[in-house]
Amino acid sequence: MDTVTKELFNTFGKYNFFTEPELNTEAREALCLFLKKLKKTKSRKSYQSGYNYMFYLRYLMIMRRGLIDENYLIVCNELGSLIYRFPPTETRIKLVIIELLEEFLKE
Repeated sequence: MDTVTKELFNTFGKYNFFTEPELNTEAREALCLFLKKLKKTKSRKSYQSGYNYMFYLRYLMIMRRGLIDENYLIVCNELGSLIYRFPPTETRIKLVIIELLEEFLKE
């Protein structure tokens, strides 16, 4: 993980499947903060190629389901898994994450 990715991950990294359900609201706030930080980051033009080029979509589908169910702990967990495998600053990933989070985290 590069420095920018670590900083973004640390925004919500403590929230996951094993976190107490009472922290769901805090997880939502962490996702809002993550969204603000992600928007400010510089996009990478290059992308990680390989056999699993489109595999990041799997994480996005689970994140969307979590957002629909307002289970922000699942969203944080899947976002962490996504960031661990794919840089969130890649334009193709960054734009989709921003759009997804903006759709469901409207203030």
